[in-house]
Amino acid sequence: MQRSEAFDILRRIRDEFSAAQFAVTDLLRRPPCDLQLLKAKEELGLTTGRFQRCAANLEITYIIRLFCEFEAVLLDYWEHGLGRPTRPKARVLMERIAAGRGMAPDHLTKAHDVRAYRNEIVHEGSRTSRLSFRECSTHLGRFASWLPTQW
Repeated sequence: MQRSEAFDILRRIRDEFSAAQFAVTDLLRRPPCDLQLLKAKEELGLTTGRFQRCAANLEITYIIRLFCEFEAVLLDYWEHGLGRPTRPKARVLMERIAAGRGMAPDHLTKAHDVRAYRNEIVHEGSRTSRLSFRECSTHLGRFASWLPTQW
């Protein structure tokens, strides 16, 4: 894999998040007078409340997805770039890669903040937004920038 491929993976998730956010926001802003749209929503059992919940959870949903893809990139580097057959936990994986690449401590710390936030969402059911998608994307991108150009 090349580092540029890793960035493309993360960029595509950002782009999908933007598209989903636009679509849900647009749908919620439309006046309920489009009969075809109303009929389609009704047939699927989609209420305004469901779309509002979707909008409320959209960012954290994409943060989880972003971190999953980031972790997959790191595991690919771990296996193919470093020849390591193990599958360490994300924290250990990040620590070892950062140490091996001589990463700036701040970049590791910020990426750990994203990992901890993801854990709060997934394991503790947190719905309190303490990092934005943009912040998460930036922090994980900075970490990824320390990976070699090809592995």
